Amino acid sequence: FNVSTENATVLSLARRVQAIAGGRVEIDTNAVDARSYRLNTDKIQQALNFETSCTVDEAIEDLVIAFKAGRVPDVTDPKYYNVRQLQACHIS
Repeated sequence: FNVSTENATVLSLARRVQAIAGGRVEIDTNAVDARSYRLNTDKIQQALNFETSCTVDEAIEDLVIAFKAGRVPDVTDPKYYNVRQLQACHIS
């Protein structure tokens, strides 16, 4: 399911994370990401009657707090990456 309150590019999200995290985030502006990020959240709303309860910025703020508090486990774990997880399951 797509869960979001708005559409955004990866670069715009990175800049928001950088601003909220106090500039301690390095952004690689040379990376090219040609994917479309037009999200449609109708499916999760129809299937689960789910609606978001916070904005993207509020979610970023919550994540920054969690990182600072040490509540975020090893983010390099493949389970946090779709492609890596599929490769680990030999599905890709």
